[in-house]
Amino acid sequence: MLLWLVRGCYVALVLGMAGFALNYYFEQGEYFNGIKAVLVILAIAGAVLFTDLWERDKQITTISAVYFGLLLGLLLGWLFSL
Repeated sequence: MLLWLVRGCYVALVLGMAGFALNYYFEQGEYFNGIKAVLVILAIAGAVLFTDLWERDKQITTISAVYFGLLLGLLLGWLFSL
């Protein structure tokens, strides 16, 4: 049950990110790039969600390694952008 709540939060986050990208490109007047960005975001998120649903036996070590790797990549990207 808790896993479905996490998946729902993931879907809400992805939809918010796609909406932000669409709004950003529409303010710039680049309508085609906005639609393309939304489709790419939704395709990648759909592939991730499909993979999550397809793989039944998930190990917590793999999930935590991916999660902390993404967090470390985000931190390093932010530091290099400064």
